Amino acid sequence: MQDNPDNIVDFTIVKLKKLKQEYLEQGMYETAAIIDYALDLYKKDKASIQWIGGNPHLKDMKEDW
Repeated sequence: MQDNPDNIVDFTIVKLKKLKQEYLEQGMYETAAIIDYALDLYKKDKASIQWIGGNPHLKDMKEDW
């Protein structure tokens, strides 16, 4: 049986999308935009996300982009 990376769920992406939606629903548009920015960098492998106390923290922004 082969490993299929298409079947792997990245729960960081799932959680960040959920947080973004929650902030939009609360009218916290600036915070939602920050989450969206972090999500974009994470998906492009330009930064990592560290979860501290259940909250996302942008970490290791890579300067070669």
